Amino acid sequence: MEQIAPAMRNIVLGLEPGQSSQPIVQKNGVGVIMVCEKAAAPSSPTVPSREDVGETLMRQRLDTLARRYMRDLRRTAFVDVRV
Repeated sequence: MEQIAPAMRNIVLGLEPGQSSQPIVQKNGVGVIMVCEKAAAPSSPTVPSREDVGETLMRQRLDTLARRYMRDLRRTAFVDVRV
């Protein structure tokens, strides 16, 4: 709701779900606003815990090490094909 212009916000707040507004005359034409559904805003953005951040960093480090190990294995690989 904070991203809507104040004039439009007043119109939207006065509408119930499924209800449309009266025609709104604008410089580009005429518009109608309809509210499909109202959802409660999240109380606060979720901040990851210290453990979550640590686990994410550890996972990234392990992924980097695994990719480096696989790269090195491919470089040093020797394939002997016998018929």
